[in-house]
Amino acid sequence: MRRYAVLSPLALLAALGAAAGTAQAQGFGVYEHDACVMGRSGTAVASPCSGGSAIFFNPAGILADGPRWHAQIGATLIAPRGGFTDSATGRTTESTPNNIPVPSFFVTRQLGSRLAIGVGVNAPYGLISEWPNTFAGRFLAYRSELASIYVQPTVALKLGSRIQLGAGVTFVHSTVELRQRVDLSTQVASASTGTTFAMLGIPEGTDFADAMLEGSGSGTGAHFGVLVRLSNRLSLG
Repeated sequence: MRRYAVLSPLALLAALGAAAGTAQAQGFGVYEHDACVMGRSGTAVASPCSGGSAIFFNPAGILADGPRWHAQIGATLIAPRGGFTDSATGRTTESTPNNIPVPSFFVTRQLGSRLAIGVGVNAPYGLISEWPNTFAGRFLAYRSELASIYVQPTVALKLGSRIQLGAGVTFVHSTVELRQRVDLSTQVASASTGTTFAMLGIPEGTDFADAMLEGSGSGTGAHFGVLVRLSNRLSLG
């Protein structure tokens, strides 16, 4: 009985997986800060690349063999594209094309076999989502732009022959911009009675104005990492 109790849920999960379709989504997280890491499909926590990007992926990894100085500068060009199909009308709207360069800069200095320092500048959160101002969702937002710049001084220390520790202080500055259309039918025509323009016969979805919201802020944080080299072929991060 126990065997069937285990196999039945597994069979159900397998059936659901086989029937699942593909999905596409959009987000504001950016992790493409190093060509070496991208070539490894993002696996850089337990085996950091040598260019200094360990400041972002695992601060303990900036302590490495090789030259005393490591420096790298680069940018990733991100070109979001997409479309939205209205389930009610069947109309498809294509998003506004954007080509967004995401910069990164890392430099590290080996201060011996057991100590290293470095600083990194990157933008792990950002990008733009933009649609024509006739888009069906324009009253929520037709343009969203987020940019966050991180500056992280970092230090790494080696304990014994196999364990490395790393820590960094992160200084962050973020800006956000949101643009949306205003629907006249939802506006209040009389504050005393609470009457909206929709109650006066204005149809829903009547464009009235364009609103733009902007904001910015700064903050600090911390980033910690551990790297354990169990052997020449196996490490943990």
